[in-house]
Amino acid sequence: MKPVAEILKPYKSKLNKRYSLPVEIEFIKNFEFLWLPLPILNTILFHHDFTKRQTKILLFIARFSIGCRRSTAHLKRSDFTEIGIDPSDISSELKKLQSTHFIGWNPSKNSVWITRKLLGNLPIKLSPKVGEILTRNLVKHQQKVSVLPTSSSHKHRQKG
Repeated sequence: MKPVAEILKPYKSKLNKRYSLPVEIEFIKNFEFLWLPLPILNTILFHHDFTKRQTKILLFIARFSIGCRRSTAHLKRSDFTEIGIDPSDISSELKKLQSTHFIGWNPSKNSVWITRKLLGNLPIKLSPKVGEILTRNLVKHQQKVSVLPTSSSHKHRQKG
């Protein structure tokens, strides 16, 4: 298996030239292995019982399980220092998340996983403001932008 740095190497020159431009959706599609399912994001973003620390932990677990196309992430307690959580604190946080059934955890095997509950079985009521934001980005944005940037075109053309 190639390291991520090696996979991304051909794209580095393109990225360096265009940091301030929007990323084309075609470009993002090339990195399918980095996608995170929307039900997980919805639950993490809009479930108001998660602490900031738990949110980071859930995203970290999702990155190294689902983000690596695996159902389980193999994470040592010391790995969580990468997101600013001390190894002495992570056990209690993982136990809390496990007790809510959002994650599964096998400490003896250093394995942790996202459960079906986090994948969308939990009903999340989106506020009217979130609906407004979605509408603005899915419907109204499509009406305003006539041409999306491509690798050969970097300018947005606005209607009217």
